[in-house]
Amino acid sequence: MSTFAHAHLKALRHNAGQTREQLAVALGRSHGTITAWERGTSAPNAEALYLLAAHFDVTIDSLYNGTAAP
Repeated sequence: MSTFAHAHLKALRHNAGQTREQLAVALGRSHGTITAWERGTSAPNAEALYLLAAHFDVTIDSLYNGTAAP
């Protein structure tokens, strides 16, 4: 079973020059939710994965395997 690549999300956000708050607003989520995803205490649901992939222009698969491939 695949697991969400929490550190990859943080790297994507940093590379985009965004704060957690900015990402939270863009996705319609809370700052705490973004923090939990990046720390690995929770993982995004299917809808959030779609939003993350679209926001960062990556595939959902890359959010799981930690690759930068679009």
